Amino acid sequence: MRINSDQSIILMLAGFLFLFISHSDLNADEPVKSKPSIEWGQSVDGLRSSLTAEKSNYVIGEPILLGYQLENRSPHEVMFFFEGYHSRCFRMEIFYLPKNRLTKKNGKSAEKAIALTRYGKSIFHGTYFSSMRRFNIGSSSVLTWDFGDIPINHLYDMTLPGKYDITTKRMIDNAFVTTNTLRLTIVRPQPVENDLQGPHVEPIKNKKSN
Repeated sequence: MRINSDQSIILMLAGFLFLFISHSDLNADEPVKSKPSIEWGQSVDGLRSSLTAEKSNYVIGEPILLGYQLENRSPHEVMFFFEGYHSRCFRMEIFYLPKNRLTKKNGKSAEKAIALTRYGKSIFHGTYFSSMRRFNIGSSSVLTWDFGDIPINHLYDMTLPGKYDITTKRMIDNAFVTTNTLRLTIVRPQPVENDLQGPHVEPIKNKKSN
């Protein structure tokens, strides 16, 4: 049986495809590469957690949305308890490092603990008796929690330019699991050129009579 030119081209392409697949570096039994690693806190009994942000530098007043992950590498299931208001955000520990005071003084860091805003107090302090809830996190599973509802800088006073170190910890199976230290930098907004910026005087414009 004679093979025309179109059929021969198809056979050649099929042969090249077979050779490429058979000599590929990625075999079928090799695991797929995972996403780039994120920064985790210290592992406790097979549990570790991470705190992330969309970026590391923000302008004053720009919403800062955080994400939380808890990874269970232990051989057993764990229970993650939280109160109703935690569905919006967790309590954080935030320390402010002013731009001009990053060096240690008298053996102590110049960092300053950041307090809740009035809005933050209304979220956390006003709901102590909210109902308890829980998640069951199986072995070799990860809990991902995006706090996309309330920016953290609406709950905590992060209005000054400088560096902020943020962590949070949760009690899991009678042990505290603490996240990595997330460092964010807050900067002043760039000045906008505007002819009307600052005080100015204009003449009163009289309405024309009919």
